[in-house]
Amino acid sequence: MLDRVLHDQPAEVRRTVPVLIGARLAGNATYRYTAPFLAVIGTGLGVSLATMGLAVSVGELAGIGAPALGRAIDRSDRRMAMVLGLVGVAGAAILAAVSPSVWVFALALVMLTLSKITYDSSMSAWIGDRVRYEARGRVLGIAETSWALGMLLGVPILGLVTALWSWRLAFIVVAVADLALGVALRHRTTPTPSPARTATHRHLVVTSPMVALFAMLMLLMGGSQCVFVVFGAWLEDRHGFSPATIGVAAVVLGAAELTASAGAALRADRWGKRRSLIAGAAVMAPAAALLGAAGGSAALGLVLLATFVLGFEFALVSALPIVSELDPANRAAAFGMAIGCGTVGRGLASVAATRLYEAHGLVGATLLAAVLGTSALLVAILAVREPDGLADQRESAITNRLVPPV
Repeated sequence: MLDRVLHDQPAEVRRTVPVLIGARLAGNATYRYTAPFLAVIGTGLGVSLATMGLAVSVGELAGIGAPALGRAIDRSDRRMAMVLGLVGVAGAAILAAVSPSVWVFALALVMLTLSKITYDSSMSAWIGDRVRYEARGRVLGIAETSWALGMLLGVPILGLVTALWSWRLAFIVVAVADLALGVALRHRTTPTPSPARTATHRHLVVTSPMVALFAMLMLLMGGSQCVFVVFGAWLEDRHGFSPATIGVAAVVLGAAELTASAGAALRADRWGKRRSLIAGAAVMAPAAALLGAAGGSAALGLVLLATFVLGFEFALVSALPIVSELDPANRAAAFGMAIGCGTVGRGLASVAATRLYEAHGLVGATLLAAVLGTSALLVAILAVREPDGLADQRESAITNRLVPPV
């Protein structure tokens, strides 16, 4: 199936993208497991949901280091950076599994965030180096399905392990998967020098369009985090869901994300990346507001939650090709900046949303999500722009050095 979707891409892209998706799926399952089981893990560590929210915030704020990681990746072998990222994710999962306290768990989340940034930035830069901008929404959208599959496949499996044994064993299971896929990636791909090693290098220069896009991503991802860190607690507190049934509910979210990622892969290049971004944010914001009002019904709440996730993911996936074209000679640095801003938004939102949930229930957290989502929409409409034709020319020159015309 992927061969049909990628039929117009170089052989190297067609061969490598499935491996990249599998590896990222395992990393995403590791990363995404914590949020829906935050209350369960907090009980195991003997702390409140608000304290767990603070631990998540510490982990997310480690994303401030993303720009420095991106600059390092732009001077390194993309393949080696991806492998090191996966090994780091596995190490973080093992540390989380053996954590004796919430603060050691927070340290594991810091390690997890930095390792995920390393893998995601190098993978996205690898794709950006080899796929022309006009088709990049499709290829990045396909790769981004691994985020949805992490929730759709990974989290329910880990939820079942949690229900049958413990959350600590769930981290061990996913660590083994990360290591195995890191080895597979190392053997299935070839060394991949970055453009910075094949051309005269200069640092990423931050411009006004970049600032607008990064601010929008901070707001967008902060809004999403407001919902992600409390929906598991809401299902458990308000509707009596167990860890296993929370894992089943994660399937609904994963299906919505997969639909959105596939939709963005099919439509963003045709509609325009900016227009698709605006459409997704326009769905996300009102869905958040309605979710708080409908929190008394599990069925309606899950429908609105899926709608919220669909809008968010469609907007995010549509924004990624724009990030990849901000500076073709410094793609990983640009992705690092974008991820760093996004993790700062998530980190601040984690603290605010868990405290609002404990004080006001679901409505408090979702109201903040709606405000942040609306702000992201306004920034996208007023200030975000797609790259101009000069960017395409710069990208083509770099791509031609790396990949012979086909």
